Amino acid sequence: MKDVKDKNILPSEMKILAEELNKLKAEFLEDLRQGNHQKNQFCLPSNEFVTM
Repeated sequence: MKDVKDKNILPSEMKILAEELNKLKAEFLEDLRQGNHQKNQFCLPSNEFVTM
């Protein structure tokens, strides 16, 4: 929370980020249920996925 205040992020931006995070978490959990999860996958700031 301190970082948010320090960076002056607007509440509307936080809401958008929270919604996107929830969507990504739901997709991730669904992939785990279906066995589609790839190991060592992470998200870059540009929303590109890289698998190592």
